[in-house]
Amino acid sequence: MSFSHKFSFLLISFLLATSCSKATNSTSSSTTDSTSNAAQTTMSIAGNSASSSEGGSVGFIQDELDTMNEYLDPSDAVNPFSSACTVESATTCSGASAPSTATIDWGGCTVDGGKGTMTGGWTEIFSGGSCARPLTNGLTITRTTSGSTVTHTDGATRTTDTNSATTWDNTNLPSTGQTISQSAGTRTIVINGIHQIKKNAKGVTVFDHYLKTSPNITVSGSRSAQTRVINGTIILFHNLAKYNATNTFNSVTYGSSTCCYPTSGSISTVLSGSKTGTVTLAFSNTCGTSTFTEGGIASTLTLDQCN
Repeated sequence: MSFSHKFSFLLISFLLATSCSKATNSTSSSTTDSTSNAAQTTMSIAGNSASSSEGGSVGFIQDELDTMNEYLDPSDAVNPFSSACTVESATTCSGASAPSTATIDWGGCTVDGGKGTMTGGWTEIFSGGSCARPLTNGLTITRTTSGSTVTHTDGATRTTDTNSATTWDNTNLPSTGQTISQSAGTRTIVINGIHQIKKNAKGVTVFDHYLKTSPNITVSGSRSAQTRVINGTIILFHNLAKYNATNTFNSVTYGSSTCCYPTSGSISTVLSGSKTGTVTLAFSNTCGTSTFTEGGIASTLTLDQCN
């Protein structure tokens, strides 16, 4: 496939616009559901899962804004910090003692100056009391959603759910969502099934993905401390194109507190189904810039899904 198109817009869930400089001569997969987008999507999911257990609200907003800003603002980054949506205001916690349950209800709050409206939400069950975050050793969070949606003013939607499902290749996924546990300072992320579907303003499906870990993701450190390292594998099922992308994280490291992208490591992807072969996404210490290799051809790729 060709990656000769120029960078036209950023495909980002959550971007620290003031910190990530973009290379104007790099390519981007934003306009298509491409093989490079598969690696970036799993990068975003893994980063989001890590963020949701590190004590901040970044990961939750990321879940909904991922891949939507071509609708929200093609010329700039989505900025949830300026929105009316915050995890703190949307969350109700029940249970001062263990276990405790956090209910996140977006309630129609808006993002990016009213360009998007968020509905639905998430349920989180904490093995500890008071919905405490960040995770400490021996504790676990289980996250599920029957549907969490951001809707643009033109009607385009982006929905995440963890409902039970069957993928294009007849893989059965349960409704148990995602579990994050910590032991000896390392978090283990188990994704039993996450569904992502985006529709444009006319209701046409742009992509339909399922994701699961196999084997599980491990995370050490944190992005704020510039020490987050991710290893493991996430399979992305392309239900429309009918192929799978098995994405293996090779010491994907977030080494800068001011950059929302990895700064070293790589993701190696094996394709099976209607597409076959291998691709690699290698990260650099230039924020937002990576090298994408497919069919032996390497190109500079501007990253566009960050956390």
